[in-house]
Amino acid sequence: MKIRTLFLALASASLPALAPAAELKIGFVTSVTGSQAPVARDMIDAFNLSIKNLGGKIAGNDVKVIVADDQEKPDVARQAAERLVERERVDLVTGPIITNMLLAAAKPVSDAKRLLVSINSGPSDFAGEKCSPNFFVLGFENQTIGRATGMAAKELGFSKIAMMGWNTPGARDLAAGFKQAFPGTVVKEIYTPPSQQDFAAEITSLKALDVDGLYYFYPSQVGVNFLKQLTQVGYAMDRVVGSYLALDHIMLTQVGPEVAGTNVVSLWTEQLDNPENKRFVTSFREAYGRTPSAFAAQAYDLPVLLDAALRGNGGKTEMNALRAAMKTTPFPSVRGAFSFASNQFPIQNFYVTKIERSSTGLSYTVRATLPNLKDELAEKCPIKD
Repeated sequence: MKIRTLFLALASASLPALAPAAELKIGFVTSVTGSQAPVARDMIDAFNLSIKNLGGKIAGNDVKVIVADDQEKPDVARQAAERLVERERVDLVTGPIITNMLLAAAKPVSDAKRLLVSINSGPSDFAGEKCSPNFFVLGFENQTIGRATGMAAKELGFSKIAMMGWNTPGARDLAAGFKQAFPGTVVKEIYTPPSQQDFAAEITSLKALDVDGLYYFYPSQVGVNFLKQLTQVGYAMDRVVGSYLALDHIMLTQVGPEVAGTNVVSLWTEQLDNPENKRFVTSFREAYGRTPSAFAAQAYDLPVLLDAALRGNGGKTEMNALRAAMKTTPFPSVRGAFSFASNQFPIQNFYVTKIERSSTGLSYTVRATLPNLKDELAEKCPIKD
């Protein structure tokens, strides 16, 4: 069965009942080792902190979080998910960072009829006709964050753009979304393998183009290398636009002040003025001695959602009851207003920010808000409430 169709058989199927649990078991498949390890650490730390801030329980249930390293290898991600659902009998699986890892973990979770909750990537394949009742996205739909970045490029006044990024399914989704929302001209597209670390030739070709903006997507250490090489040749960073996936708080500590001026679209910033976010940022800094990233914010939200859903449905962990409660129960997200569309993908704000220098280093300044964005595939989802 192809990955893009693996959820189809479940779209109208009834999910099995699980006995009420005195212990809620959560499988956390993520990239403990590899280039995404700093992101994984942020997400795991925030997830555990969220449970701690809930009093160490979720809706009165003890919680056991089982972390499995996918090593940024799809086969390993699949095997880890199989072990969690077959041997550990977890109630739900979460954690994959990269779309490839999520896609690999999806089939064994689907076969075991457990909930899969993505706290990061939301493949467009699973947002429309191939959506599933046992798949939630708490991060973003890939094309939607691309569309938000394309909208930001328009607001920033760019008319001719060059695009450069990874040649991966997730990155291609982002690029497709960008092109949907950007009304100007995409002069050139450059896609490189995830293993590439030297971009001298590509950057030289960029400088020769007649463009007024550059959209890019390179995450983690690859992104740090790309930005350093871009600034070394004197590229005007106020002409650069990307998402927090390519310049998050973690990366910001590894690049130089030359990246000031870069335009970054995010679904969260530490300055958001709501009580849950203030508690999150303060307690994260106290616990770990660093500022959380948007990835951490996404992970922090899941235990809060589960707690609210289980309290709202009387503690029913039976799959259909839990899914229904997760989809409809309001919860205090650190992002502020948050809800699920019919396909169980988010409806949320995005923020256009600019990297600026301050007395404590580099920080994000919010320039504009893009309110209540959701993916455009939800109307094709056959899930019936």
